[in-house]
Amino acid sequence: MTNKSQRVLSSSEENYRRLTKSRRVAAIFEKLRRRGCPERNLDILLGHIAQVPRDWREENEPWAQTAQRRAKLAKKLRNLADEIAADHDLGEISFGIHKTQLNGTPEPGMITLADLLRQEACHLEPGDSPRIRMADGALLTATEYERHNSPPRKVALRSCALRNIFELMQAWTNLEKDKRARAPNRDVEIIASVLLGEAIAPGTLTQLRKKERRRYDREK
Repeated sequence: MTNKSQRVLSSSEENYRRLTKSRRVAAIFEKLRRRGCPERNLDILLGHIAQVPRDWREENEPWAQTAQRRAKLAKKLRNLADEIAADHDLGEISFGIHKTQLNGTPEPGMITLADLLRQEACHLEPGDSPRIRMADGALLTATEYERHNSPPRKVALRSCALRNIFELMQAWTNLEKDKRARAPNRDVEIIASVLLGEAIAPGTLTQLRKKERRRYDREK
């Protein structure tokens, strides 16, 4: 995966900003407005499209990439914890089940904000002590357990984005009801290219949908 694709996967908010700033995407959404699509539906559509890469990652991310992402996040949490611990205003904030303490030594059963972040960082980097028993009686470390249950990557990000954006446009616009309107394949390709930051040739979605239809026909 390219560095550009990794940046796309990092934040739905960044994706949303990229989409709203694109003139090509704006032209497509203006066309949808002229066809009578409600503004509220377009806002919801844009928000869902921005989340497509995140959804793909959660469903198809291989374990190696999961471990790398968690390690980076754990490092950020530890660095932030150190900054908070050294801060005069935040260093003594602590939490309990029914109480928040702003200063002073934490009472029994309470934890400081800095230690809470360090604790979460540890959860992102599981240790090697066996502590999870499988149904067959085998003991796995937390790392082995998560690797065992991490789904293998099955669907390419580009294909997933094209298919999901097409389905979202069908769900949140009136294109499906308008029998005179052509399938928005090219519009979907443009939106996906902006979302992923890569060029997508005309006809890519058409070929993808043909393959899926052929596969569906064979399975019937």
